[in-house]
Amino acid sequence: MTRPDNRLKSIQVLRGLAALIVVLFHSYQTIQLYHWKSSGSFTHWGEMGVDIFFVISGFVMIATTHNKGAGFKACKAFIRDRLIRIVPLYWIITTMMALVLLFIPSAFNQMKFDPIHVLTSYLFIPSTNSEGVASPPIVIVGWTLIYEMWFYLIFAFLIYFTRRYILLLVAIIFGCLSLLSLLKSGNLYLQVYTSPTMLEFVFGCGIGTLYFQNTAFSKKISIGLIVIGLTLLPIFVQYKIDFALPRFIYWGIPSALLVAGMVFLERGNNWPNLPLFERIGDSSYSLYLTHPFTLLLTGKLILMIDPLHRFYGDIILLTMIPISIFVGFAIHRLIEKSVDRYLRKILKLGKHNSVQISAQI
Repeated sequence: MTRPDNRLKSIQVLRGLAALIVVLFHSYQTIQLYHWKSSGSFTHWGEMGVDIFFVISGFVMIATTHNKGAGFKACKAFIRDRLIRIVPLYWIITTMMALVLLFIPSAFNQMKFDPIHVLTSYLFIPSTNSEGVASPPIVIVGWTLIYEMWFYLIFAFLIYFTRRYILLLVAIIFGCLSLLSLLKSGNLYLQVYTSPTMLEFVFGCGIGTLYFQNTAFSKKISIGLIVIGLTLLPIFVQYKIDFALPRFIYWGIPSALLVAGMVFLERGNNWPNLPLFERIGDSSYSLYLTHPFTLLLTGKLILMIDPLHRFYGDIILLTMIPISIFVGFAIHRLIEKSVDRYLRKILKLGKHNSVQISAQI
């Protein structure tokens, strides 16, 4: 498979890294769910993969629009490309999940088929269960796509009017929305759409703006940003526990430093060759959406072989992760790419050229 020379490999590696962190996090949860013993827990760290994705998304939105104008056509093209990229695979997997819940209701523990819940899952709308408690989409990791879609909607609204000062406008809007979260409303929609976590997209927009203004950092500064981000992680995690810091601080700031350090390291032609992580990055969206099902199914199959839990959890972990990667790669090649090509063909959009800057979440 030929890869374009002007592709930002650092973004692909970051996407692969973020997906693997999330898979590792959920792998530990699956081992605990099925009561195998393991050497430790990734509970306090694995969530960071989502925050890396959010920062990357902000960067990519700047990257995909930096050389384009404003107005209705630009807004329409932006929304179209985002929908083509995100919706088809998510809807396919949501449909599969809904069918399983409908015809095999015992397959996923306590989760039951609820038509309203299914509908809100398709529409990327926050939902509550019958007891009024916030409930994630039936594809559980889809909760992050609710945030993504909200960000895309605001970004599209802005580029309808202007491409100038886009970073400032994005920062003002999400900054003001974050301040509204201080009201501590019990309304689910206000809780989601005013979440300070959205500031992580702003971090990514800031990095993207610097990058496409031809800002350059030395190799030492780029590596320093990465080291500082990794150093802050254990500090922020502890402060998160002790002082209830908001997520955009304890995960968002280290994620932003990591993303900035890596993209500017590549800008300075100091990027190492990491083809495996690039390949995982290519299929990271498929991996992200499918791995919860792969992990649960793999766990159930291994439990049939080891009902007495004689296997050590870490050994099972080393089985679950490669299987999840393989399934994600297969879905990417067989379904995700095929659907993307088909939609672009019938819409007469031509070949998807945004791979040059990896326009994927």
